[in-house]
Amino acid sequence: MNLKCTKKLSDKLKIKNLKTSEETRDKDIENWHCNILDYGKIYGVLITNDKTLFSFYLFGYKASDFKHFTEIIKEDIFKLMVNSGFKQKQFEVILESMENIIFSKNDNRGILASMNQMLPAIHHGLEQQKNLLDINMGLNDMPNSKLDWKKPREEFESLLNTYTNRYN
Repeated sequence: MNLKCTKKLSDKLKIKNLKTSEETRDKDIENWHCNILDYGKIYGVLITNDKTLFSFYLFGYKASDFKHFTEIIKEDIFKLMVNSGFKQKQFEVILESMENIIFSKNDNRGILASMNQMLPAIHHGLEQQKNLLDINMGLNDMPNSKLDWKKPREEFESLLNTYTNRYN
């Protein structure tokens, strides 16, 4: 998995030399933009797939959690996928891509803009004390203009299915 980090996140992770996009992976399922959201001493992380705009919003991290960031997000993404009703073969594709996480520079302002457009929905969900699963389902079930008004979840499932069908 290639996490294209914002400067704020790379600083929090203490990563000095991020790779450039030429050095990173070329599979659609591998490329994700990643940003940190600061709520005082508690942090959230928004991870968005470059092709489908499917997003994982992860919340409840403390500063010390960033020392073990890759392990924590692997576990949280796995839990979200299972609880969101993805089929085993689908989340296995993501688990396989997360076996080797690399960090690179973000390279697409359009994706960052889409992530910023998700922030009001995230904040509203937190204010309403919704659980993370509901917040994530809401983000991924919103039609998106960059996807010709398709839903990120539908596009992501379609992408996952192309990878699972290759191995059947």
